Amino acid sequence: MANLLNQYDSQVSAAYKELNENDFSARLWKKDPTLWSKEPALQARIKNELGWLTVPETMRERVKDLASFADEVRDAGFRDVVLLGMGGSSQSAELFATTFSSAPGYPKLHVLDTTVPEAIRSLDRNIDITKTLFIVASKTGETIETLSHFKAFFERVKAKSSNPAGSHFIAITDPGTRLAAIAKENRFRRVFLNPPDIVGCFAVISYFGLVPAALIGMDVATLMDRAIRMSQRSGGRVRVEENPGVSLGAALGALMNAGRDKLTFIISPPISSFGLWVEQLIAESTAKDGIGIVPVCDEPLVDAKSYGKDRVFIYLKLKNGADATQDATFDALKKAGIPTVQITLADKLDLGEEFMRWEIAAATAGAVIGVDPFVQPAVQESKDNTSRILAEFARSKKLPAQTPIAEGGKLTLFSDAATADELRGKGDFRAMLGAFMNLTQPGDYFATMAYVSPNPTVDKEIAAIRRAVVERYGVATTFGYGPRCLHSTGQLHKGGPNTGVFIQITQDHRESILIPGAPYDFAQLNQAQYLGDFQSLEAHGRRVIRVHLAGHDTIVALEALRHEIVDAIAR
Repeated sequence: MANLLNQYDSQVSAAYKELNENDFSARLWKKDPTLWSKEPALQARIKNELGWLTVPETMRERVKDLASFADEVRDAGFRDVVLLGMGGSSQSAELFATTFSSAPGYPKLHVLDTTVPEAIRSLDRNIDITKTLFIVASKTGETIETLSHFKAFFERVKAKSSNPAGSHFIAITDPGTRLAAIAKENRFRRVFLNPPDIVGCFAVISYFGLVPAALIGMDVATLMDRAIRMSQRSGGRVRVEENPGVSLGAALGALMNAGRDKLTFIISPPISSFGLWVEQLIAESTAKDGIGIVPVCDEPLVDAKSYGKDRVFIYLKLKNGADATQDATFDALKKAGIPTVQITLADKLDLGEEFMRWEIAAATAGAVIGVDPFVQPAVQESKDNTSRILAEFARSKKLPAQTPIAEGGKLTLFSDAATADELRGKGDFRAMLGAFMNLTQPGDYFATMAYVSPNPTVDKEIAAIRRAVVERYGVATTFGYGPRCLHSTGQLHKGGPNTGVFIQITQDHRESILIPGAPYDFAQLNQAQYLGDFQSLEAHGRRVIRVHLAGHDTIVALEALRHEIVDAIAR
């Protein structure tokens, strides 16, 4: 790992010295909860959330069983595997699905972590449900999106397959959960009970990550060997400055304390999905109590002069997958004196090392900045809002109404009350949009949450918006699909520093999909989620607007929004 931290070397060295004096590395591996809290009640909880430190060895012993089960699934004729999950239960699977091709003869892996009906229908059309295995993954066993997906697809399998429906399903969950009971009742093909002492965002090297990896024929044994190798290199006897995981976390914590809190990733294209996983880990572990590190992934690269003084850049470079533009940009960043770290991976399976490096780093950074890395209260807050809205809908058959403050063609603008007062009188839709964007200040970040079907064209349009914002305001930008983002960066948005400028993008639905046994459908669930999160952002005093894309051509409406934003901020 090559570091160029420039003028911050003294702060980073001081953090290293303090951790060495406090015997941090050794205490970490002894699972000492006092590293993060002085409260006995909290220490008791934290003690039971450190299983991720030793899970690579546990899973290494189960590799043969995983391989045997994967062969069983392949030999049973399954052509597709669909993981139904959210947050930590889905983002590691998404990483594996997009980074590694299925081995010959093994099924293709899909991940469903959206409630947008069009996305669910698209997946349904692209699989033969009679030859599909579904993984129902939830640590708590209560995840509303995942259980809703299960209910919908279980009924579809019952209607289409000649085999018992349960034979098309497996579960990954903690012992004793509602999902474990559902799996038993419906005679799932297999239930994987995960070690319960692992928080969701630290669960990639557990059944949550490794079952889907094994099912596509990945070399899970080597992945685990690499993870164990990083554990040994970051062991309790290794001084901080020579400890890959602890030194990285200490540096990131020290840089955040010095004002460099926008951790920006440049990642070689073949492993770019690592960003989705590490974004969740950093956001959920460090962002709370009004502080935190802001992870920035997949941001378009611009000239070094456009970046603010709050940035740190991490370059994850794959030896045989390097990109010339990324290389040139990273060199320019170093020459500009911006703090940088480069980590080089020999091959894709080195991601096993990176999982452990970054989990150790996240836990260390939490200790340095003084937060508990193993709780995500703001994630639960939006879940509670959604549940409350859905309970009211069950009674009244109505969802909360928002009053638009402006319209522009197929675009409708909504705002929280405080922001609406600032925007009214500014002019038409574009003028109000520009006035909102101009609330952005140095040190802020601009976050887009799109409750639309994931699509490469959507990615392209949002990237164009992000580039324009970076070049105009010099601030960091983030992007997440909703409701996926509620289970990852949602913790940052509400629990982290009040430096976010938020835009929700929502769409009309051409159709909906019923959720068996529920008084609402997927379209209504999706709406309750973005309304609930809007309420949460508003309650925390965040600057937030929502733009609704009317009509059935979401891409055309999104293109119009991109033009409106780019033109508004160019004034």
